[in-house]
Amino acid sequence: MLFTHCTSGFMPVHAVPARTLQICSIKVTDVKHFEWPLQVYGVVAARDDVDEHRNPIFLCSRDDCQILNEADPFLYLTGPVRAIVSQKPIDIEIQLKVKGTTASQDRALASCVFYYDGDYYEATSSTIIIEKHSCTLELCAQQLKRSIQATIFGVHVVDYKSNPFEHGVRAVCSSLSQQHDTQDADESPSMEVVLLESKVGTKHAVKRGYLNLSRQVVSVNLSGRLKVLIQAYTPSGEIMTQGHMSLSCPKQATPVNMHVTLMASRWSLPLLSPFLFKMRSIS
Repeated sequence: MLFTHCTSGFMPVHAVPARTLQICSIKVTDVKHFEWPLQVYGVVAARDDVDEHRNPIFLCSRDDCQILNEADPFLYLTGPVRAIVSQKPIDIEIQLKVKGTTASQDRALASCVFYYDGDYYEATSSTIIIEKHSCTLELCAQQLKRSIQATIFGVHVVDYKSNPFEHGVRAVCSSLSQQHDTQDADESPSMEVVLLESKVGTKHAVKRGYLNLSRQVVSVNLSGRLKVLIQAYTPSGEIMTQGHMSLSCPKQATPVNMHVTLMASRWSLPLLSPFLFKMRSIS
């Protein structure tokens, strides 16, 4: 992960609030030539003007493929590793395969490069439809015009001996504009970013009191707030307890009202210069 540090009284010219693209979810629909469930692996990555290398959004090896079914056809996203800057057009590279009995029997599910132009997508939120021969991909995305990067390192369970996530846990966040109230009920679930999804009935390990998140980097409106919701399930799949919090400024740790604490959210300004990005990457 990459952070930009600003010395007091000095603001780097290439580290400024920027327009960023946030991929909230990727859904696989309209599957042809395959039967559910699908064992999917591969990569979905973005390449922006800041860095020509892949910024992986979904990354899954053949040996650790994800099983998709009709009830849950969403790819489990673990990226990006830094905010995707959309000041200029972005290439979204998609290379997905369906695992066969042997590697030679693997078949392509989707293979393409999608050209995303932020000037074309004026709406704050949108659904990008990518139709391919074997399936259709639906990318729910947000474009934040003046945003910064938040990195959430993990969740500290205060009383970890009585693991509240024994029967499953879900942690999601969303970027709220300034006019939204924390208790807003009409926020679109499709615009939530899933930080961690441990299926109901699957025990999620709390190691030394800490719950690691699968996805850690999100973009947040400069004048808005970051809302985080954490839910713990019962053995039957109902919500046993939940807590939420809202961040509008850097904090070291923030209570979430369910005996857990959100660990150090690191706030960074996106880098707009490819040269500066390379210099910071090797320093």
